[in-house]
This record gives sequence, C-alpha cells and structure tokens, in this order.
Amino acid sequence: MLVTVSGLLTARTVSANQELDATVRRQGAQLLYDLAEREAGVSPMSAVQFALASWRHDQAVGYGALLRQHAVFHDVAEVDIDRYAEPMDVVATTPTGHVAVSATAAGALTAWRDPWGDTPESWSLGTVKQLKAIRVSDDGTKAATIDTSASIRVWDLVARREPVLVRPPSPESDLTPLDYATMEISPSGRHVVLANDTGDGSLVEVWDVARRSRLTGFAQPPGDVSGVAAIDDESGTVALLEATTSGSMYVVRRLDTGAEVRMTKGPKQNEGTARQGRMALRCEGDVLTGRDMFTGEEVFHHTVGACASVATDLTGEFLGVSPAGESGSFSSVTYFDPRNGRAYQSSTPNSALTAAQNSAPSGGAVVLRSEDGTPVILHMRGTAVVRMKPPRPIEEAGGHSVDFSGHADPANPTYSADGSLMAVVDGPRVSLYDTRTRRRVVTAEGRHRSYKAFLAFTPDNARLLTFDDENLLMLDTRDLAESRRIPLPRPPQLAGQKNHLWIRTVAVADDHTAVTLFAGLLTRWNLDNGAAIGEPLPVATTARDLALAADKSTVLGTPDRDRVLVNVPEGQRWWNLRSRTGGDLVAPEPNSQMIGAALSGTRLTIQYMSGRAYVHDLVSGVTSKPLPLTAHVTPIGFTPDGKLVGKRAKDSLFGGDGELIEVWDPKDSVRLGEFRLPNGSTSPKMIGSRLVAVNKYGFMWIDLDPADWFRSLCDAAGRDYTAFERDRLPQGTDHGNPCS
Repeated sequence: MLVTVSGLLTARTVSANQELDATVRRQGAQLLYDLAEREAGVSPMSAVQFALASWRHDQAVGYGALLRQHAVFHDVAEVDIDRYAEPMDVVATTPTGHVAVSATAAGALTAWRDPWGDTPESWSLGTVKQLKAIRVSDDGTKAATIDTSASIRVWDLVARREPVLVRPPSPESDLTPLDYATMEISPSGRHVVLANDTGDGSLVEVWDVARRSRLTGFAQPPGDVSGVAAIDDESGTVALLEATTSGSMYVVRRLDTGAEVRMTKGPKQNEGTARQGRMALRCEGDVLTGRDMFTGEEVFHHTVGACASVATDLTGEFLGVSPAGESGSFSSVTYFDPRNGRAYQSSTPNSALTAAQNSAPSGGAVVLRSEDGTPVILHMRGTAVVRMKPPRPIEEAGGHSVDFSGHADPANPTYSADGSLMAVVDGPRVSLYDTRTRRRVVTAEGRHRSYKAFLAFTPDNARLLTFDDENLLMLDTRDLAESRRIPLPRPPQLAGQKNHLWIRTVAVADDHTAVTLFAGLLTRWNLDNGAAIGEPLPVATTARDLALAADKSTVLGTPDRDRVLVNVPEGQRWWNLRSRTGGDLVAPEPNSQMIGAALSGTRLTIQYMSGRAYVHDLVSGVTSKPLPLTAHVTPIGFTPDGKLVGKRAKDSLFGGDGELIEVWDPKDSVRLGEFRLPNGSTSPKMIGSRLVAVNKYGFMWIDLDPADWFRSLCDAAGRDYTAFERDRLPQGTDHGNPCS
C-alpha cells in the first residue's frame, strides 16, 4: 500500500513538474516572440534568431514569429553574414563577376578574385580619400578610380603593383566639381575616358594608361556630354551620351581625334533605361531593343512590360525588370537575359536585411550566369552576401499587365485547382493567364455579359465556366472558344421579371458535372452533353422568396458531389441533390448573411456581416468558435496544418501598401501572425499549400506549409547568437544556438 501511495505521489510530482516546465517554456516563447517582432524593423538577422528560438520553446506561440520570417526569407538560400570585414560602400565587377573591387565609406579599397565563390581571394589596394567611382576592365586586369580632385589611378590586378597615377589632381584653382562626371575604363584597361559637365559646357578627356598621358588630339564634342557609355579597344572608339539636335544620342567617336563614327538613339527624357555594356537600350511602348553602339547592329528585340524602369545588376549582364515595391517583408523582381530573351522571377529580401542597427545597407545585386544559363542572384547587404534560391523561369519579362476592374465580384479573378491558371473578367473580355510562366494564354471578347462576374474551372483545367446573361458558358481553356452554351431555367413565378441584378453562381462537382444557382433554382448539369440531371430544385417556394434568392443567393460546392451549401439572406442551408431535400439552417449570428467563404478539403469557413467567421468540419459537423476577423479581413483558404488564412482589405486595387496576410488558429480562435505582400499585390488565394497573388507584372508564390519553415530558415540564416543578442535573451530561456 505504501509503495502504491509513493508511486502516485511521484507520478503527481512528475506531472506537476512537466506542467510547470511547459508553462515556463510557453512564457519564454512569448517573450522571444515579442523580441522578434520588435527587432523585425531594426535588425532582421536578430529577429530571425529570436523567432527560431520562440518556435523551439513552443511551436504554438512561435508560429506567428516564424511566419513573418518565412515571408522575408522564403526565396533566400543562404545569408553569409560576415562575408566582408567592413560594409561595402561601392562595388565594381567584371561582366562575369570573377574579379571585383570594393570600397568602404572611408575609401579603403579591396580587390577580389572569385569574390562570390566559396574561397574568395582578396588583397588591399590601399585607400583613396573622397572616392567618386571605381571601374574594373572587362578582362579583370585593371581597376581605375577617380576622386573629388579628378585624380585617376589605375591598378594592375595581375601584377599587383602600386597604382599608376594616370591623371594628376587638378590644381585647386582649376578644380571643377565632379557631381556630374562619369568615367569608364576600356575592356583591356588600355584607356580611361572622363566626361564632366564644367558648368560652361562639357569636357571629355581620353587618357592612355600605359603612357600616363592624355590624347590631346581628341576634339571636344559640339554638344553637352552627359556620360561615357563604353569604350572599344579594337576599333579605338568611345561611345558618349550626347545632346544633339535629334535628341539624346549615343555618339561613337574616335579616341585619337574625336571624329564622329556613328550615332545610336539614346534614352528618352526621364527614362531609366540607359545601356548594358556596349549595348544601347531603348524602350518604346513595351518593346525593349538592344543595339550595339559601335556597330549599329540590333542585338535583341523583346517585349518587356514596363521596360522604362529596366536597370542592370552590378555585372551589367542581366536586366532587372518590373520590380514590385517592397512591403516591409520582400519585393518581387524579374531578371531578363538579353542574350537569349529568357526571363526569371525572384524575390528581393527586405532592404534592411543584415544591416547594422544604426547604418543603412549598401551594395547591390550581382547576377552571375551559371553553366546552364540560369542566373545566380546575390545581394550585397553591408558586410553580408544574400544568395537567393534559383529563380523561377517565366516566358515574358514584364509580360502583360494583369489589370482588371472586377475585384469586387464574387469569383474574379479565379484560379484553377492546381493554381496553374488564372481567369479574369474585364467587361465582356475574358483572359486566361499561365501563373507559372506569367504568360497571357488567350483573351476572348464578348464571352461575358452578366451582372457580377463569376468564373470556375473544372478540376482537369479543360473547361472554364462562366455566364452570359441567362446562359451557362463552357469555354475551352486552350483557346477560350465556346464549347457549349446551356440556357438556364427560370421558375414560373419569376417569368417576365428583369434579371440584370440577379446573381449567377456555379459549383463544380467534378470534370463532368456542375451545379448552377440562378433565379432561385438549383440545377445539376452534365457538362459533356449539356443536359440537366433531374429537375431543377427551387430553394424557396414563394415568388417573393425566389426573387430574394435570385438577388442574394449563391451556391458553394463541397467534397460530396451530391451536397451543396446555398447562401440565403437569413443564413445558409445544406441541400442534398440526390434526395432533393434541404437541411437545417446554419445561422450562428443574429445577422447570418454570408460575406465571405473559403473551402479547403473538408473545412469550410463562412464569414458573416459582423466580420466574425466560423470553420465548419464537413465530416464531423463540428463548428469552431467564432474567429474575430472583423469586416476588413476576408478568408481566402487554409494552410496544410488547418490554419485559416485571411487578407486585409486595402483602399485601392494596385496602389498603397501590399495586401496584409493574416493567419488564424480556428481551434483557439486567435490570430497567430501576419506578413505583407509587395506593394501592388492583390487577389491572394490559397492554392494547396501555396499562397498565390497577382500584381501588375505577374504572379508570386509563397509556400505556407509550416513543416519546412524551421529547417529552411536555419539553412538560410540560422547561426549562434551574437554576444549582444545573448545579453538580450529573456531570463530562463535557452541561450544555445536556436538551430542546434
């Protein structure tokens, strides 16, 4: 007996200790969560460590912190936080990226061989005070600098000797401000050309590096020169951006005499597109053209949306196209390879990522060409290098602007079940987009003439269903050709009434069957032959109630092909199409009119006029406690682990802040966390485990399966705490590496 009592007391003690330990860990997780949230806008690299630690202490508490960090790092493969001893203030590199020269804010110069590889080699080049610019020759043998005194120094990066003073400093009395000066070094490093606006006109100087002498025979151009574009050693010419009577032009001139050889159109006024290496880039409409300045030959001609904002990376080999504005988490950008016209989409991490607490980040993007041509994207952030995951190939850089006016319609735009296709109605026009390639597949006119646009794909993506007045249209997704038109029945009670405000909705059961709700009638259709399956089923009996249903009611499908949910003003009612019977009214709120819904598998969320939402389990029949979403948050789907995802409304379709995404726990009725999509993003929706959203320039995907968050964040940015971070850890929390 004493042994039994002793055993019970021991078990109770162990249980109490376990509960106490769990309580302490939850409290620690909450303190770490709060610390991660505070650091998110100050030191993102510290924020991710605290978020990882919060998750390690208690996954339920740390969920929201890890969610925010996953949004920031979802496209990041690795952050090399201490790549450089000091933050890079200026970086210049060869087109291949195999040689680079960097400078700190104090002018300390470092040369690099294989700077972005696993074993970079570096050596000091000394210090240049009041540095203005650095240039590296294309062959990587020479580097040139210019300072505010107009001194030009050139280093031999092969021999690694002391620099050659090619251009001595200007006398202080003759010193002209270099605010508008540009300098270039030739591909082999034999010549340096300086152009400067003196205030009384432009001055162009050509210098021979080996002889350390100026080519005095170079005659000054007649007009203003705003920049040096490129130098060609073989032909002995330089391309200058000059103002002429014909507008801005790239003028090729001989290095020895300054004589004009040829001209190529320059960028338009206020156009960001300038050049890429020796190519002059010009944007006209949505067409970007690259022309060799020295030969005059057209190198490429591609459709590139919003090409006026094109800019090169630091190597000058790739073009960054159509960036979507940063939201505080990440931004979206397309990289375009003008050699072959291929385009790739990637994210750009938060601009504050890896920045020191009290200093702005510096550097830029470096895009290297891998053996198979896929770009390798690196971002310079202070002392760190952020290596991105391989970008997603797309078919068009910029593509077609995915603008539409039907954002308030119940299902416009809509996505296919696998997320590969998006359909948009804009007036009578229907367009189909491939979300993987960002290509507009097809557009068809006159395919839609109904109040409140509604679209639905069949599960096999073969058909797109929509409405044209009182007809259900089946469109072939290969060309949006009309494959079948099915007249919708009306009840006798509504004969002759106007239908312009009636809502038309369809629930797709499978590849061959769908259910429409129109004029208060539920009708099941065989999509293969257009025949009704059984008689239409009225959802009301009186003419008044049928008319009300025609104005207000919608139908939602369920995994059970014989069961649908009909939204009516007073609530929702289940209907069994096989037995032709209606079920009990679902009305958990005083005003149970539905304003939003999201279905995923056997989980259905319905949101009501109060803004509160309920999650219904379609198998067990269990309904969750109310989730206080508010009327500004709309449910858009579920994560693989059953969390509800919602979007917070914003004032305009493409302006202002990006969509705010919230994640809720239906079990405990609490908001777990949030993150913001890039500015201009709209219409987010959960497709399987991924959140897909559309903006002016295409689509973006974020996987919201939390199973991989911790591992991928540890792989990308996990590390041990710094001494400063360890001092800030809450008392009682683990002080070890959060990823170990």
